[in-house]
Amino acid sequence: MKNNNMLNTDGMKRANRFLVLDTLHRAGPMSRSDLTRNLKCDGTTITNIIRDLFKEGLVISGGVAEQTCSGRPKELIDLNQESRHVIGLSFDPPFIAGIISDLRGNIKFCDRIMVNAAISSERLSTLIKKVADSLMARTDRNKLLGIGITTFGVLSSRERKLLFSGAFPALCRISIDNIFNREFNIRPEIIDGTHAKAMAELYFRRKQLPSGGSFMLIEAGTGTAYVNVLNGTPVLSSDGFIGEFGHTIVIKGGKKCYCGRRGCLETVSSLPSIMKEASIKTKSKNITFEYLLNRYEKNDSVISEIINTAAESLGEATGNLFTLMPTDELIITGKLTEFGEKYMRNFKKGFMKTAFPIFVRDIVINRSSRQDETAALGACSLLIRNFLQGNGSEIKF
Repeated sequence: MKNNNMLNTDGMKRANRFLVLDTLHRAGPMSRSDLTRNLKCDGTTITNIIRDLFKEGLVISGGVAEQTCSGRPKELIDLNQESRHVIGLSFDPPFIAGIISDLRGNIKFCDRIMVNAAISSERLSTLIKKVADSLMARTDRNKLLGIGITTFGVLSSRERKLLFSGAFPALCRISIDNIFNREFNIRPEIIDGTHAKAMAELYFRRKQLPSGGSFMLIEAGTGTAYVNVLNGTPVLSSDGFIGEFGHTIVIKGGKKCYCGRRGCLETVSSLPSIMKEASIKTKSKNITFEYLLNRYEKNDSVISEIINTAAESLGEATGNLFTLMPTDELIITGKLTEFGEKYMRNFKKGFMKTAFPIFVRDIVINRSSRQDETAALGACSLLIRNFLQGNGSEIKF
């Protein structure tokens, strides 16, 4: 559990400084006296830290606090969200997306390139450099904290390597580190895409989260995955693996999955499985997401049955998962949530079939508030959190 009490020693000056920054990021504008009281320190310590942060441009005046009694108005101190920027890149089929974010997760610029799953490693490397070049050209390098990158597939954090990716196999054949070291002299932060989406929800949405941030995030899109967040901390293996929810067996001897096994959840609930089933049922080879969405909104019986079945199957699998690991909130993210409330109703229908009844009394089920740039924003949040908590270093060009 994080201790917010400040230790007033010279050796803790750096830690105290970052604790002030992190508090302002989480709580918003505060007066010096409120910071002193909240962090349980003396006023001189806060005054000295705020003075130094003003000089560095990391904090700004946030106006004047509303007075509740007579006396001198209290100046509010706020984090200068424009003082540092972060670049985030995500591989989220069928796109490579890149963003520039400020310290509060406000996206200043976004660039997206559509890619084909069959892309070569050489072409993919070229596109990565193209997006990164575009973002770097729009960034003040003196303000740049770093670059965060999300992957799609099975990522080993320890090896900093993608071990498997059905949607982006070329990603397994390139070295992201080499590209950014060679082209930009930067060692990027690399994080799994679903893990990054959970970080974005946690770090930029935590004021709305119940119980301080215990939730389960379900990825429903090209792939199917989940991350369990317990009291603000994502639960991962020692190698950084998240749960490969989509590759749990739900139908013994079922359809063959691209992982090589049969009956995986992704063969019945993912976007590719929906498109494949729609192609068979409609005898059409030109099935697009836009076509599915249009037909679903118009209550086409064939398309509705396919999508509703997929949503219910995902809900049933999630209900079983929730029974093993109850939490306070389910957050559903990914392309399939764009099918709207009808899709969510069928997801909840399946969920209620299998979830342990006592556990569901207070469960909250929501769609993610952000979609297209969530993964890239989550990669940014990792760098921002490390900086504000004093665990990261700024790039020197």
